[in-house]
Amino acid sequence: MTHEHIIRQAILFADALEPLEKVGGLSILKRNILSLARTGISEVFVVHSSDSLMETALSDVDLVESEIQIEAVITDIPGQLKGETLTNLQEKLDEHVLLLRCQHIWDVQALTSVTTQNPSSKLVMVVDSQDRELGEPLPGYLRVQLDDQEVSGLNGAVADAIDTGLWLVPTALLGELATGYDEDLSFAGLDSLVETENVCIAEFAGEYWHFVGTTTSMRRAERALLISLTKPTDGPVVRHISRRVSRLVTNVLMNTNATPNQVTLLSTMVGVLGVILIFQATWSYLILGATVLELQHMLDCCDGELARLKFKGSAIGEWMDTIADGLLNMGYALALGWFCKEMFDTTFYWHLALASVAGYALYDGVVYGQLFFVHRRGSGIHFRWWFQKKDLYIKNSLDGGSPLSRIFGAAHALTRREVFLWGFLGLAILHLPHIAVIWYAVLAAGHASITATHVLAGGMRRAA
Repeated sequence: MTHEHIIRQAILFADALEPLEKVGGLSILKRNILSLARTGISEVFVVHSSDSLMETALSDVDLVESEIQIEAVITDIPGQLKGETLTNLQEKLDEHVLLLRCQHIWDVQALTSVTTQNPSSKLVMVVDSQDRELGEPLPGYLRVQLDDQEVSGLNGAVADAIDTGLWLVPTALLGELATGYDEDLSFAGLDSLVETENVCIAEFAGEYWHFVGTTTSMRRAERALLISLTKPTDGPVVRHISRRVSRLVTNVLMNTNATPNQVTLLSTMVGVLGVILIFQATWSYLILGATVLELQHMLDCCDGELARLKFKGSAIGEWMDTIADGLLNMGYALALGWFCKEMFDTTFYWHLALASVAGYALYDGVVYGQLFFVHRRGSGIHFRWWFQKKDLYIKNSLDGGSPLSRIFGAAHALTRREVFLWGFLGLAILHLPHIAVIWYAVLAAGHASITATHVLAGGMRRAA
């Protein structure tokens, strides 16, 4: 779904904390700027009282990477934000501007819902009424009291106050909003806007909203970010096993200079090692190779997690990951077939493996072609079969409520790579690798059949 980005400017107040403090491997300032860039914001005014600190903080933001124009606005009163700052910016601003503080990190989807809504003539105060652990009392303007969805007070120390910090402001109201500041950096002018009923409430509609104004809250937000790194296509095995391990690795990698593409290369090399071990055709190497391949799958989850966590996703990275998975799948089949040929002294399983590779080559060729020519993306998550709706993943399409859809959903689960790898490991331990070869051949035949049907049904044309 495409969005019309009505709001293109944001004012980001970074004076409330050290902008270089990191959450999830990125400075809070950089995470906020990159989140804004993903919503379609094209110009950000970053306000801070330290010229040298702001220069260091902004040097951490790659303007080419973020595709956003950044202007530093330095105030000369340490610890306070002059009301003149907002007033002086008015001539540079459109009719509406997004105003937020660097004391939160936001779900990009939620920010997009704010920047694409029809602006109001009032100040829209976005609030989060969910029961979240905010910690110690905060300055008053960060929490509000509501009475029947109307602002009744501004007091961060009140237990039932609701978190805010994200405002959509008509530029015409900036002058009144900027009148006077008290010692805790609260907008005194906001009281006046509340009294004149120039403030309305919008409920936050995103997956996450995390306060990061204290060290404790930063670590809590970091844990929540890691937990959020799932994908809509994740099956039960990935959600409950693979992600638990991969997040531990990502937790370490996020504070290094490792890139998602480097992780993809590493996981691919681990997978190649597993395939080579199986080709040695001994029972001990078979079990070791199966174990290495399972570890490769868990490591393979890390590149995407790191990309989503640090906004490092790229077209090259998507294609690297997709093609590497396809090649390794074929390598698994060949290695298993060769092992069974050597151990059971029959060429049947080797020929079956070759047929499996042919089936998967057909499948990969069509998928890669449609991804490249139609979807213009490299990740298989964007591929759509002829029977799928454009906004539904294959998992959602098959997880319906009818008995038939449940049967197809269960059958689809058996085709998932992570399920096969665990099954392969179990069969290796039980000395039943030929069952894995047959399983793989059935999967390849199924993929080849549905691929041929997709082509004959005009699936590539429908997807366009």
